[in-house]
Amino acid sequence: MVDFNNETTITRPAVDIERVLVLQRRHDCIEAYEGYQKAILSGADTGDYTFRSRVLSLFIELKASLKRHYPEGDKDKISFVELETWIRKGEEDELFNAFDLINDFLDVIKLTRLDTHKVYDSTRVEVENREKKL
Repeated sequence: MVDFNNETTITRPAVDIERVLVLQRRHDCIEAYEGYQKAILSGADTGDYTFRSRVLSLFIELKASLKRHYPEGDKDKISFVELETWIRKGEEDELFNAFDLINDFLDVIKLTRLDTHKVYDSTRVEVENREKKL
């Protein structure tokens, strides 16, 4: 979590702080889903309230970006309105699918992407040189 009382927080760009907050909310969602699944597997009769509320808070944090990424009328993608409906009123599967779509979005914007290292192909030296304008 971001410590707003720390002097180094003031020197950080706002976008860096926002990234950390989004990652924290994502982590909270994963923990809530884990707790929900533990309860289900142990046979407890529980609701998805914690997971739903945490996904909703992550959704609110990313609302403007998601609106641009899931526009209305794009037949290849789910619409923003449908995504919001899944989060607010959907069944368990729809809620998890909504979280999965948000996770995919975070990968697309390279916030959660771990495989960022470009693999160097030594058999294509000339192609690599042209790409680097050598």
